[in-house]
Amino acid sequence: MGLAMTKEVIRTSWEVMLYSYTATTNEGKVERGVMEGPTAEAIFDILTRQGLSVVSVKESSAAKKAMGGGIVLFGRIKFYEYISFVDRLATMIKVGYALTDAVDVLHKDTVNPIFKEILLQVKFGLEKGQPLSSLLAKHPKHFSSIFISLIKAGESSGTLEKVLDHLSVQLKKDYDLRKKIKSALIYPLFLFILTVIVMLGMFIFIMPRLVKVFAQSDAELPITTKILLSISKVLSFNIPLTLITAGCLAIFLITLFRSQAGKAILSRIGFHLPVVKKLMRQVALARFARTLSSLLGSGISILEAIDLTADVAGGSRYGQIIRGSKKSLEKGVSLSAYLSREPDLFPNLLLSMISVGEKSGELDNILQKAADFYEVEVDSSLKDLVVFLEPAMLFFIAIAIGFLALAIITPIYSLVGSIG
Repeated sequence: MGLAMTKEVIRTSWEVMLYSYTATTNEGKVERGVMEGPTAEAIFDILTRQGLSVVSVKESSAAKKAMGGGIVLFGRIKFYEYISFVDRLATMIKVGYALTDAVDVLHKDTVNPIFKEILLQVKFGLEKGQPLSSLLAKHPKHFSSIFISLIKAGESSGTLEKVLDHLSVQLKKDYDLRKKIKSALIYPLFLFILTVIVMLGMFIFIMPRLVKVFAQSDAELPITTKILLSISKVLSFNIPLTLITAGCLAIFLITLFRSQAGKAILSRIGFHLPVVKKLMRQVALARFARTLSSLLGSGISILEAIDLTADVAGGSRYGQIIRGSKKSLEKGVSLSAYLSREPDLFPNLLLSMISVGEKSGELDNILQKAADFYEVEVDSSLKDLVVFLEPAMLFFIAIAIGFLALAIITPIYSLVGSIG
């Protein structure tokens, strides 16, 4: 008993949770809501002092998920939900909504349980006088450092509405860019996956039957056939285990390539492929210019903006070079002069535009125009990539199927010839 009381005291002293409650007024009207407090008993006391008859008080399950207290498989906030949130918040502030009221409306309209609970916590924090940026910063898994820094800059300068517009434009551009890249890659990826499935089917279900035929003959098998039979023997030894292993491997690869380390690996590989290298370079330049433009336009200092822009570039060479420019900027070296040391990554056109922007004091506007230019170039490069990938995938499929057919038909032909 003493230990339980001690735990409760410790919890009460430092932990605050969200509780959903149901209560009735003196007139018999039912009220439901969520309240923040240390314990369910504390919430009960607060509601009772407000003249309500409490029906139930329980810990909010969605809050646990949003705070990481529960396991949510594949739970996340989708990109378009961020865009909708920023757009609607900017519009509501423009028409005169108080920030707390605007967040309350967005919370009620949000369907995603994780985002809904986060907005509820934000609402409670705003009612206590806490800034929006610090409340969003409590959820680094869902809100990037750039997102939070832009909101903070808007709060500091009193231009939150303008900053939200900047953020909305950047999110929409990034979303469009992702959609274009995914659309360009979906058909070649489908062909590749289909080829892998067909080959697995051949190894698991067809090749084992041919093994019996070949085993009964004394014909010398080609090396290609021996290789295929060895692979088939391994894969067909335990078919359920093989299928489970293939599924686990696919999940592992997807998880790996979604991680920062995996993205860095893909980036290094991509920058060494002929057609892909050009596209990745233009995507990196478009994001660099758009991100830095938005940050500078929101009133964030160049030094802080450089750090945040480097975070967007991640572990690629662009991220390393951009982050390295900070020390030179602190010593008075211009950004264009520093980036000119890497002509392979930063072309003369962009360097010239940055130089003009630095001299004129319009760097954010110049970078915005540069971002627009490189986004157009991305469209062109994506079309070139599709033109290259489709025949390349067809060639890969032809080689794979041809290899299988040759390895299977050659010994069969020899076997029939020996019988004749």
